[in-house]
Amino acid sequence: MILAVIGVLALLTVGIGAARSAMATLNSSHVVQTADAKGITALDIQANSGSFELQFTDTTEAVLEVRSTSGSAWALNRSGSTLQVRPPAGWNDFCFFGCTKADNEIKLTLPEELNNGTLDAKFELGAGEFRANGNFNDLGLDVSAGELNMLGSAHTVDAKLGAGFAGLVLSDVDTATLEVSAGRMSAELDGTAPSSVNARVSAGWMDLVVPDTSYHVVSDASAGSLKNNLDNSSSSKHQISVEVSAGSAVLTPGTEASGE
Repeated sequence: MILAVIGVLALLTVGIGAARSAMATLNSSHVVQTADAKGITALDIQANSGSFELQFTDTTEAVLEVRSTSGSAWALNRSGSTLQVRPPAGWNDFCFFGCTKADNEIKLTLPEELNNGTLDAKFELGAGEFRANGNFNDLGLDVSAGELNMLGSAHTVDAKLGAGFAGLVLSDVDTATLEVSAGRMSAELDGTAPSSVNARVSAGWMDLVVPDTSYHVVSDASAGSLKNNLDNSSSSKHQISVEVSAGSAVLTPGTEASGE
């Protein structure tokens, strides 16, 4: 009897997933929104499913393209000098059966002139996939779940990973705050060596690669494991603080630090 019920539930799940995928294909729309990019100094982006891509190119305005069954519910707005992107409210943009990245494809295109390292940016990812390649001033990343891949540069970075994966490859970072609650974070910093890095792993895994020079490393790994492959010097002007309460962290030297 129990096996029969399980079998019925499995068939229902497959059926619902197939039906949902078919409906998504039929109802998917391509919605394009634009906003004046002149005077933008900050980005505030939220995404909760599907695939989100940020790119800089030869354009004169901010362009948001959405291919989704709820494309018209996405919002591109300006609040003063801040450009905001918001997903549909409520449950409109979530799916439980047969979800694919193709169900929600979002692309934000900004003028190349904004890619000069002066733009502050905050990205919040609830689920799905986020990809960006750009140069920022203050960069904030908050990943509840899903996958984030960030390339470019930043003066400061504050990255929090709740679950899933976060991959960061950033140049010339001065200060970094990195936190992993679960999942895996791979953070590679190159160019000039950071003046300070604060890393915390409460569960999961963190791979931290920093420019090859000496660091003053202070660590607390009462639970979990920490492998420090860096050249440690208490007199170094570059400081790294690592706290591992569960999970693992590995510190590795990368390419030679510039400007040393």
